Parts: sequence; structure tokens; C-alpha cells
Amino acid sequence: MEPKNLTATAEVFIQGDEKQVWKVLTDPAAIKQYMFGTQVKSDWEKGSAIVWQGEWKGQAYEDKGVISWRE
Repeated sequence: MEPKNLTATAEVFIQGDEKQVWKVLTDPAAIKQYMFGTQVKSDWEKGSAIVWQGEWKGQAYEDKGVISWRE
């Protein structure tokens, strides 16, 4: 039986100015470094879709979400 309606939440603390932090969070090359080689696709606008694709232990995966942040 497959679980449904799961929600994953993550927090990352990055030291730097606003421009440096945004680059680390949105640059595909940087994301690959801290997300185990994951490919990410998004336009990075609040409310837009985000898709992560990759392979883990020989299994392809695709995770989807929505861009949001606290102000």
C-alpha cells in the first residue's frame, strides 16, 4: 500500500547576504551538491511548481511541490 498526501518540510540555514542565499537555493548546480545530484525545475516564483528528479539506490524518483516562503 502506498502512502498518500505526504508532506515533506525542510529548513536550511545558509550564511550570506540575500543574493548569495538566493543563488544557493535556486542555482541547479548548487542544488545538485546538497540534494544528492537531484535535477530541479522551477521558475522560482511564489506559488509556482517545483519538481525534483533523480535516482536513489537505483530507483528513479520525481517529487513535486510549490514554491513558498515566510516573509
